[in-house]
Amino acid sequence: FDGDIYFCGGNPIADAGKFIGSERASDDLKEAWGVVVKNYEALFDGISVSTEEWAPGLEGLCASVADAAQNHQNLVVTFSLYTRDLRRWVADRVGEISNGQRTNPDGAESPIQQMKFVVLNDAGGNAAKRKLKQVKSEAAAQGKTMEEFVGQYGKEWKGDEDTLRELSRSQLGFEPGVKKGGEIDVLLKEEEDANVVLTNVASRLGLT
Repeated sequence: FDGDIYFCGGNPIADAGKFIGSERASDDLKEAWGVVVKNYEALFDGISVSTEEWAPGLEGLCASVADAAQNHQNLVVTFSLYTRDLRRWVADRVGEISNGQRTNPDGAESPIQQMKFVVLNDAGGNAAKRKLKQVKSEAAAQGKTMEEFVGQYGKEWKGDEDTLRELSRSQLGFEPGVKKGGEIDVLLKEEEDANVVLTNVASRLGLT
């Protein structure tokens, strides 16, 4: 379940991992995404953001995840939740929604109550470097220049150095995963591609 695809208006499961632009997003999704972006920007500027401020932007995402979990065992959701308090809030909110949807008369435990967070911890700016490589690869696959590719998302291409600086800035306010909090922490390494990371995550989750 790709949270970014959800906000773009695509199918978060069928379109997971794709770059589809945001043309399909409804007005409600755009409004919710605006709240999310505003809060991210606050974090990047060193400003604390309460869970109450995140709620209007993430309520729909939580409901969509809860709905998908009813029909997909071992659902893996990808989305950036920077703070531990926010991760706990999302787990609680998705669980509440899921329990409200549950109709099993025997009271079987909701699958959402098994939620675990895998947190990709960055070191030395590796996340930014990996993301830039990924974006360039996708642009080439679409036969687009970088200017054309990032333009699909309402952004302006300003070159590698500026992009790395912006991607690095987007890590500010991030709280690394901690084992004592019931989170699974995975350290990103620049030399490992996405497939290696996915294999590692699947192993840590017990899915392989």
